[in-house]
Amino acid sequence: MTPHRRPLYFNAGARFCSSKGFDSAKSVNVFHTQLEDYHPSPFVLLPGVAEDAGVKAVYLKNETSRLGLPAVNILGGSRAIFRALANRLGLLEDATIEAVRARLSEEPVPLYTASEGNYGQSVARIGLLLATPVRVHVPAHTSPEIVAHLRMGKAIVVQSSGSICDAPQQINGILIQEDASSGYHEIPQLIAEGYSTIMHEIDHQLSGEQPSLVVCPAGARSLAQAVVAHYKASERKSTSFMAVEPDTAGLLWQWETRHRENQFNDHDRAKLITISDYEAHRASLELQTLGVAAGPSDAASLAALRALSESEKTLLGLNQDSVVVLICTERRPTSYKTPKDVASDDNRNIEYHWIEPTAGRPSVVGIARGSGGGNSLMFNGHMDTVALVGYNGDPLNPLISDGNIYGRGSADMKSGLAAGMVAVANAKGMNLRGDVILAAVTDEESESLGTEQLLQAGWRADAAIIARPTEMALINKNKGFALFQVDIHGVASHGFRADLGVDAICKAGYFLVELDRHARELRKRFDDGEPETSAPNIHAGVIRGSEEIASYPALSATIPGFKFDLRSNFSRAPYFIRWEDELVQLVAKHAARVTGETHQIKSETYWTDKALLGEAGIPGLIWGPKGHGLQAKTEWVEVESVRQLVESFVAVAADFCK
Repeated sequence: MTPHRRPLYFNAGARFCSSKGFDSAKSVNVFHTQLEDYHPSPFVLLPGVAEDAGVKAVYLKNETSRLGLPAVNILGGSRAIFRALANRLGLLEDATIEAVRARLSEEPVPLYTASEGNYGQSVARIGLLLATPVRVHVPAHTSPEIVAHLRMGKAIVVQSSGSICDAPQQINGILIQEDASSGYHEIPQLIAEGYSTIMHEIDHQLSGEQPSLVVCPAGARSLAQAVVAHYKASERKSTSFMAVEPDTAGLLWQWETRHRENQFNDHDRAKLITISDYEAHRASLELQTLGVAAGPSDAASLAALRALSESEKTLLGLNQDSVVVLICTERRPTSYKTPKDVASDDNRNIEYHWIEPTAGRPSVVGIARGSGGGNSLMFNGHMDTVALVGYNGDPLNPLISDGNIYGRGSADMKSGLAAGMVAVANAKGMNLRGDVILAAVTDEESESLGTEQLLQAGWRADAAIIARPTEMALINKNKGFALFQVDIHGVASHGFRADLGVDAICKAGYFLVELDRHARELRKRFDDGEPETSAPNIHAGVIRGSEEIASYPALSATIPGFKFDLRSNFSRAPYFIRWEDELVQLVAKHAARVTGETHQIKSETYWTDKALLGEAGIPGLIWGPKGHGLQAKTEWVEVESVRQLVESFVAVAADFCK
C-alpha cells in the first residue's frame, strides 16, 4: 500500500535560504510567562516511532492544551491582541498586562473575529483577561457546544448564514484574523511572532540540540511561518522543515509543484507532503495509546513521518543520527466521522484517495504514479446508477449469458470503470513517465457532484477518457443543457365564478403550443446534417398548477422557460474536441488495431462529465463498450467489447504516458 497520494515535494533551493528570525522572540516569551496559566507544553519522546523511522529520536510537541484551551491558537492570538491594543492605546513596547487592562477600563477597544471554533475561543479568552468586549462571528451551522464555550468567555456570538469571512467590520474595533490580505498584514505578523514561544520551549527542552527535521501542519499557517523563521535563522540552518496538508485539498502542494520555475518564499516551505484522512485518523489512534489526546488533523505530523518512503527519508537527509520534532496543534474533538480506508489489499501498490465533501456521496481516486516528465491520463467513470425499482430480476446480482453481462449498471457504467481499473493496475508495471489515474466518481446521474469535487480537490490530467457505453464509437462532441422555470399567472377564484377567475393552466396551454412550434423552428434553423447535436432540443419536463379541482388556478409553473418570471435553475456547458486532435487519433488507432475495425467518430445528444473536465482544461473524449437498456428494465453489456476496451485502454495509456 502506498501511504500517501502524492510524492514528497522537495524544494532543493530552500536549504540555501535563511531568515533573520523574529527580533521580538524574547519579548514574546516574556509576555507569555506573565499569563497566569502559562507553562511549557509537554515534549513527548516517541521511541517506537523513532525506531520505525530509522532515526535517533522523535519528539512530539504536544499542544493539545494551552492556557486552559484545547489548541495552540491562544499563543499567537494573545500576543497579537496585546500588542495591537497597546499600540492603539499609545503604550510603550514594555507595557504590562496590568497597564493595558487599566487603560482599557477607561477606553474600551472592542475585538472581533470570525471563527468556527478554537480561534474564536482564544480571542474570547484574551478579551476576558483584558476586560475588553469581544464579538465572534460564526457560521449558522456552528455546534451549540462551541457557541456555549464562546459565550462562557463573555463573547457576543453572531451566527450568520454567510461565510465566516463576511463578518462586518466593527467601528473603532480591531479585527483579529490569522490570514493576511491586502491592507491587512500587521495582526497576522504579530500572530506568527506569538508562536515563537513554542520554538523557544523546544530549544530549551532539547538542551540546545538542533533538530534535523521539524514537521508541522500546513493549515496552521502562522505557526508554520514561525517555525520557518526560527529554524532558518543563520545559526540554525541545519534544521529542515516539512509541511503537511490533507490530500483532500493538496492546494499548496499543487501550487508548489506547478510553479517550480516561479517560486516565492522558497524558505517558507522546504518540503511538503500530503496525507489521507484515514492515515491521519490512524495516527490519532496511535497517539491516544501513548496518552496524547490528538485528533486526526493534529496527528498529521506523525502520519506524514510514517508516510515517508525510504528514498524520501534519504532526500530529507534522515539517518540514525537524526532528531525529528513533530508539532501537534490541538486536542482531539469529542466526536468526528471516521474516515474510510480505501487501500488495496492486493499489493498492486496503487495510490488511493477518498473524496467526500458531501456526506454520502463519495468518490475514489487511484493513481499509478509515473517517473516524471510524461503526459498524465485520467479514466473517469461514475459509480452511481439509475433507480433499481422496476428492474426485471435482481439488479445487483450480475448474470453472464449469451456473451453479455446483465445487471443494473453493467453498461452504464461499471464495465467502463472496470476497464479503467485494469489500465491503472497494468500501468504500474510499464515504467511510464506519466501518471495514469482512475477517477471513480459519484452523482453523475444527478448533479455531477463527484467530478466537480474531484476538480475542486485539485485533480488534473493532460487528457481524460469517459468510459460510458458508446457502442465502441468515439464521441468527440456532446450537448450541454439548461433548465428554466416560467411562472404563468392567472387570477384565483371559485370554479363557478368564471367572471372573476383567469385559469393559468389554460393559458399555459397556449404557451406549450408556442414552445413546441419554437422547438421545431430551431431544429430547422440549426440543421447542418447533425440535427441531433447541432439543434437545441427543447421540451417541457414538468407542469404544476392549482390546489383543487373546483377552483381556477392562480399559478401554473412550466419548465422550461417563458418570457414572464423566467428563471434559470441549472445548466451545463457542451463539450467538443476536434476529431483531428492527437488524443482522438491515438485512441482511434489503438481501437482499430484491437478490434480490427475503424470506429466512427461522432456526436451525441446526451451530456456527460467530460464537459466539466473540458472546462477545467482537460481534453479528451467519451469511449466505451457495447451495451443496451441503460435506463430500461433490463440492462446488459457485451463481454467481448469490454475485453477489447481493456486492451485498448492499456495500449492508449502506454502510448500517451510513455
